[in-house]
Amino acid sequence: MLEIIHRISSRIRHSRFLKNQRWLWEKVEPFWEKVFEWFSNRHGYSTHINEDVFKLLYIFGSRYDRFDQRVYEPSFYQPFVQRIREGMTVFDIGAHIGLFTLGAAKRVGKEGQVYAFEPSPETVKILERHISLNGWQDRIELVTAVVSDVNGIVPFYTYGLSMAASLGRENVEVLNPEYLDTPARKIDVTAITLDQFCMDRDIFPDILKIDVEGAELMVLRGAKNLLLNNQITILCEIHPKQMKNCGSSLQELTEYLDSFGYCLKPLDKPNELGTFHSIITPREWRRNKI
Repeated sequence: MLEIIHRISSRIRHSRFLKNQRWLWEKVEPFWEKVFEWFSNRHGYSTHINEDVFKLLYIFGSRYDRFDQRVYEPSFYQPFVQRIREGMTVFDIGAHIGLFTLGAAKRVGKEGQVYAFEPSPETVKILERHISLNGWQDRIELVTAVVSDVNGIVPFYTYGLSMAASLGRENVEVLNPEYLDTPARKIDVTAITLDQFCMDRDIFPDILKIDVEGAELMVLRGAKNLLLNNQITILCEIHPKQMKNCGSSLQELTEYLDSFGYCLKPLDKPNELGTFHSIITPREWRRNKI
């Protein structure tokens, strides 16, 4: 019922009669969102994410499930979930509020496992709630750490619940133009490498999803043993401009992957910030070798 009311009201809000009446919406919106958030916090808001339906908090569900748009990064999401099978182990690095985490959990089943890596404290609370609302605590483990090329405590920059959080301050501010009037918040977080994490747990992922706002090479530099001894499929959002602020480049990333027998292929065209999505897979000779 909550979802039906929202979608009907959304159609009315964007109708040709009210589309330009911003003043009216500004008066109604605060009360409207409080009421819906209260209801969704107990039972969740059924949200269409591409072809999936998940329970989210209203503030996020209403953002991604609108009458005129029910897709979320389809060129990245679909290749990711289409490769997941029951019983697989999946790492979601840079999980944010959990859209890819939930997509993976739906497909790995009870015998599989999803590890969601997210360092931002505010975002972790939302992610925990989304995992609980969907009843997948049995197959999702939340790892409150940033994945990097070192183990220890490192500075991390964030804007609360914003999707853009990074190891580099400049990256957060560029990717969050609406927040340019205030500086990004610096916090200290736990950093881990994938090699150390996998060795400690004695696990090996089948699929990695990486969305780390420019720290792509840092993540993979901490996964040398993983890349060397396993055949992994990696879905990675590439931020060439932001990589420079993290001390690397797209060329360095491709050369690094090539040294381990992996090939990076774009899934779409770069956006206005130069960001694009990619799939990273073992080359043919490597698949035959292992």
